Amino acid sequence: MSHSPTERSLSIKILTIIGFSATILFIGWLLLKLAVKAPETFSSLATITKNIDTYRPLEKLVLTPEKKVMNVHDTMKITWEDTKNEGVYSLTFVCNNVTLAIKNEKGDVLPIICNTAYKLPAQTFTLSVTALNAPKGFSDIKLTLSFTDNRTNETISTKESITVVNANLVSTTGGPRPATTTRPEITEKPSVPKNEVVLHTPSTKQTYTTYTYYPQSDPHGFTDLTLHTQGIGIIENGTFIQSGTYSNNTLNALIIDIENVGTKTSNEWNFTTRLPDGTVYTSPAQIPLKPKEHAVFTLTFSVNVRSGKTITTSSTVFTQNDVRTENNYSSVNVVVD
Repeated sequence: MSHSPTERSLSIKILTIIGFSATILFIGWLLLKLAVKAPETFSSLATITKNIDTYRPLEKLVLTPEKKVMNVHDTMKITWEDTKNEGVYSLTFVCNNVTLAIKNEKGDVLPIICNTAYKLPAQTFTLSVTALNAPKGFSDIKLTLSFTDNRTNETISTKESITVVNANLVSTTGGPRPATTTRPEITEKPSVPKNEVVLHTPSTKQTYTTYTYYPQSDPHGFTDLTLHTQGIGIIENGTFIQSGTYSNNTLNALIIDIENVGTKTSNEWNFTTRLPDGTVYTSPAQIPLKPKEHAVFTLTFSVNVRSGKTITTSSTVFTQNDVRTENNYSSVNVVVD
């Protein structure tokens, strides 16, 4: 059956309209699907972009002590650079029998167990280190700073060393000297006079001479009393334990050390300590201190506060004719566990 040209033209127009409408519907459906998926796509892209932007390959840590040599009772800062990655910093001290006190930027005393990695608080890049005591004239302590990346579990570390000087145990001008001084001598014929020891080589002998020095006061010198917090902890079975924290459940203790670092014997002196409950203890008058002499006091007390609270104790020493007063005061903030 044949169709006229007019009918064929009409059919083509109808099919064209149907095809165009179908195309429009398909495009609309496709746009709708894309609109639904767009937030997820953009969120994924944003996450990828953020990860690329925030993650930095770990290269090396930089640990910087304020100084390489410090005296007993000195305080210095140690700092390190931020890696800009999320992770955990830890610090390990090899103390070599040196007693250390560690404070963070808030002044909190941080209990450090030597040879044990201490996890540092978040966003902490500075610590203050005080050498409270040293068993030798020169003692080296070693610091190891480590960082573990949360994303990759990769760990990097760096090491530094600091020398702690105990001036009471080394020879210094105008100060005490070692108890024993060795003076080697060479002789052709070995002999064993008093106070001499013959070594394995018959032609060599070693002479030991002992010197005893007592603190001497310079009448034209000066008095300089200094006060340091030497210990923070608890008393268990009559023994002081350096914990760096206080406790509600036991007897707490604060140890302070007062020394004359001047060259002249002091006048009589006394000290006061403000305890955590606000009570102020005032000591009786103390006998004068000669140059380099120490007086160590242990104060015991109880606390009754919520766990985790930070409390403050402070001490001040008083005497006449003290050339400096800025070193007469010590204050510590301690966490109650």
